[in-house]
Amino acid sequence: MSALPPPLIITARTRIEPVRIEHADFFITLCNTEGWRTNIGKRSIRNREEACQFLEMGLLDCARRHQFGYYLISNHQQLPLGICGFLKKPYLEFPDFGFALLPEFEGQGFAFEASSAVLAFGLRQFVIPTLDAIVKPGNTRSQKLLQKLAFKAEGELKVAVLEEQFLLYRRQAMPV
Repeated sequence: MSALPPPLIITARTRIEPVRIEHADFFITLCNTEGWRTNIGKRSIRNREEACQFLEMGLLDCARRHQFGYYLISNHQQLPLGICGFLKKPYLEFPDFGFALLPEFEGQGFAFEASSAVLAFGLRQFVIPTLDAIVKPGNTRSQKLLQKLAFKAEGELKVAVLEEQFLLYRRQAMPV
């Protein structure tokens, strides 16, 4: 058995590491939760092959091309809780910041704890001056978390390719 790479970030309750293809099985579970389907979008990820394709063509491709990407959030016992990170989307002016947790870990502060750490790391490491975040209008929990993370509401955004309406939030990097 090979040793796991060290976590990129350690917080009081989490270990945070870059998403890897080895996390495909976790993505099958995460992408099929009711919260993901309702708030992020329906994905056809039914097996490991589809999960690997989703990762390779999306999150991992973004990391290769832009040097920033998504991170797996685990507890200190290495149980995956969720993800958060940065993704360049063609319909947004700036990199998108997003997050998702398994339902059994929602409402316990994990999203704020991990997102705060990843934001601080990303803004410092990648020198991203501005971040966007989109959220569906009915997703008030995510809206509150974005506000707590210093994102400001910018208005509505119609994403034609997704045929959906979102709320756009934006965060400027704080001067160092």
